[in-house]
Amino acid sequence: VVDLGITDITTTGEVFNLKKLSDFSGNYAAGEAGAAIGGGPTDTIMKNENGVVIRLHGTQKGARLTLAAAGVTLKLK
Repeated sequence: VVDLGITDITTTGEVFNLKKLSDFSGNYAAGEAGAAIGGGPTDTIMKNENGVVIRLHGTQKGARLTLAAAGVTLKLK
């Protein structure tokens, strides 16, 4: 995993394949590779074990080099 740089990221997203609310919770996996100098658009797609897909898109400012397998655990209360 490599992630170098200084950046400011603003993101919004969409959720797909959500058949019932309880399916939203889970471990989301995403792969990411990219470079930004001065800013530009970002796009990350993550999927959990229930088939729910989250697409995050936004913009970033600064310089950044990323090569990573990323993931996050989301849980509704």
